[in-house]
Amino acid sequence: MFNLLYEASKKTGLPTKKVLDFVYHLQQLGSIDTKSLIKLLGISKSSLVSLAQNLNTLIKTEGDLYTISPGTNINLSNHLVEEGLWPFLSDGKFLENAQKIEAINIGRRKADRNFDQFYATAETVAKRVSLMNFFADIAGKRILFLGDDDQTSVLTASYGNVKEIIAVDIDDGILSTIKQNAPNVLTLQHDFKQPLPKELTNGFDVVFTDPPYTQNGIRLFLSRAIEALDINNAAARIYMCYGNSDRAKERYLPIYNIILETNLMIRWVLDKFNRYNGAESIGSTSSLFILDITPKIKPIVKGSFDSNIYTNETNS
Repeated sequence: MFNLLYEASKKTGLPTKKVLDFVYHLQQLGSIDTKSLIKLLGISKSSLVSLAQNLNTLIKTEGDLYTISPGTNINLSNHLVEEGLWPFLSDGKFLENAQKIEAINIGRRKADRNFDQFYATAETVAKRVSLMNFFADIAGKRILFLGDDDQTSVLTASYGNVKEIIAVDIDDGILSTIKQNAPNVLTLQHDFKQPLPKELTNGFDVVFTDPPYTQNGIRLFLSRAIEALDINNAAARIYMCYGNSDRAKERYLPIYNIILETNLMIRWVLDKFNRYNGAESIGSTSSLFILDITPKIKPIVKGSFDSNIYTNETNS
């Protein structure tokens, strides 16, 4: 039986662990709809369809529902799903933080697709700040958020030992929500196609950004993040999100090349760390890159940037 799962992994390009997670969830929950499976697994709809087709002797589909065939016997009783990697991040503030984001999201306007906005789940935002706190990247630090439609700065500000937090976004509505919920976060409306104001350059210990998932978007936002880092802090770093479908893994390669071109060090890549409401084409998920400063870092983009950066724009 495991040979069948292994073959499905080979044919779909999905990690064998992800295939096992798929079967495990069906064993535990019975029938599961497509949207729920995408959120559970962090894979795109096309990947899910392909996987079910390759496991058609085990998996039955009826409309939008997936079920495991009666009599299927795969012992996964002790199986730990991929999300089980992160229980240590459920610290004392995790539940409180997740509930705070859920409360903020009630009544918020829809994410603006013109700016490639997809709101991260409340659990993801809470997990981000727990991770930053775990890595000692909050206490005593100056932190800059380059775009923050997920309101990660709001939760970061709840750690009273942070030195300074500034959130910058092109969308003034996002900044208003941040200000309403975290008055101690400084906010600034700014189009990142224009150079950063001088007061935002060369001064931050940590920069967090979830940029548009285009090559130009990554190139621009990563360059602005580098310009914002305190070059006198040899431990300064950038948290950057990027996602794509497992059926198009080659699209990660230019992103890695962009990172390498900046001479940042890739410290961690946490696959499918972020989960989103929507963004099904990339499995409602993205990876979290933690990138450390080096003596040779350099922004790729300097000055104004005239090219398209958003996915709904042409030639982006």
